[in-house]
Amino acid sequence: ISNNVCRSASSTDHIIQTTWIKNSTICGNTLSGGSGKGILLDDESNDCVVDGNYITDVGQEGIQLDLADNNIVSNNRIYDVDRVGIRVANSSVSNLITANFIKGAGRLTNNTYGCIELSGSANNNTSILDNIFRKFGSGNEALTPIIVTNTTPTGTKCTGNDFGTEWSTPELGNYTWNNNASISLGDSEFTASATATTAIG
Repeated sequence: ISNNVCRSASSTDHIIQTTWIKNSTICGNTLSGGSGKGILLDDESNDCVVDGNYITDVGQEGIQLDLADNNIVSNNRIYDVDRVGIRVANSSVSNLITANFIKGAGRLTNNTYGCIELSGSANNNTSILDNIFRKFGSGNEALTPIIVTNTTPTGTKCTGNDFGTEWSTPELGNYTWNNNASISLGDSEFTASATATTAIG
């Protein structure tokens, strides 16, 4: 699915959705508008590549993986989306999220969503590498660039990401962890635990 242009989508459906489709390539599309997601890999949409898409002004997530394994999400530009820039959900395993530029996530509700979020259960072996995160600059903004919530993933790696100066420093302040998630940050690893509230590194 490549080189399509969909502007000012009015549907409540997602602009591009694959369900039980393996080995697909979604690249070079320009997607905007609508109240759904920009791109959704759903229900065993495994071994896919989502690369070089421009997604803006969608009502939910820019890109979401849902029960989808072994995918590469790379080199996408995600701008001004209502919820999460890229969301990995519901036992999506061994995915690589790399070299994406996300500016202006979480526009729906201030300090609620992340630029990248692992949510659901057992999203194991996710690598979040070399992405660039920026705030929109006005209005509602993301809580932190990377959020791990309602899950206890193993094998999560977060290295080489560029947070600019818009969130707190050092870089540990750019993550929100929950439920004893153990995360590898390059040469260091730490564990944060929380019960009723979220732990912020």
